[in-house]
Amino acid sequence: MTRQGRKYYQFPVTGCVWSKSEILATLRENYHHLHVKLSTYDHAELSVLLARLQAGLPTYHTENIPLLKRRFPEGQEFPVYDAERERCHHYRWRLITMLDEKTPEYSFERFLDLPPELREKVYGYAFRYSDNAYHLQQPAVSRVCHILRTESLPIFYKMNRFGITIERYPNRYHPMRIQIEQRLVDMWPTYIRAEHVAMMRHFEVNLLNKDRRTTVRVKIDLPSLSGLVPLKIKVWSITPEKNTKHWEAYQAQVEGAMRPSIEQLLEGRVATKSSESYDGPGRVE
Repeated sequence: MTRQGRKYYQFPVTGCVWSKSEILATLRENYHHLHVKLSTYDHAELSVLLARLQAGLPTYHTENIPLLKRRFPEGQEFPVYDAERERCHHYRWRLITMLDEKTPEYSFERFLDLPPELREKVYGYAFRYSDNAYHLQQPAVSRVCHILRTESLPIFYKMNRFGITIERYPNRYHPMRIQIEQRLVDMWPTYIRAEHVAMMRHFEVNLLNKDRRTTVRVKIDLPSLSGLVPLKIKVWSITPEKNTKHWEAYQAQVEGAMRPSIEQLLEGRVATKSSESYDGPGRVE
């Protein structure tokens, strides 16, 4: 692991949310071997101590000043104690800090040995796709074990965009409906479950109009995607500057709603109504 990674693992995030009294209570309850006057430490010192103990890193808080000095490598100088200018426990803390700085690099033989914070960073780098995510499969790491699956899938679904593409054949309503239902079933593999849909943050519906002489007029009901925000509908036709439009009415309707199972979508339960037309962008009169 790099030095930057070790530092991230070794020390807590700045601005500990626990109060000094809460940290003291935790230390006294769980770490009885600390034979030091913890009340003499300030909030920052106690935060670092607790973080190191919880991470299983070496600490020197049970040792007195002579023992701490012997911890230094031979030939290395350590600060001289000046009793007139510095309190004893402050000097002792300085020695501990210097020893902490010289903690050896840590290596991890297994991915699961990494702390969860670092594993999440690895997932973020691994799941960042440059192309569009219409044919993405669940990452291989999610099939290794239950722990990695639980950790990785929320990040995978949160940071990627998903969608379906529907091709419209002009002036033929019934074949168009068959095409819509069939493509929805084909595009969504069976591993998409309700709990996975709930993790998604970006979903797009693309309507491809192959005939420039016709107007795109389609109303789509996607009950299984209720609650997905933001939901976009894209209509590609002759007017590029109007290709994208936020589906604000539907977005307002489903905001905060429960996300039902996507099994309905996989079964082809998609309603199209020619009587209720969609006057979206890309109209060609």
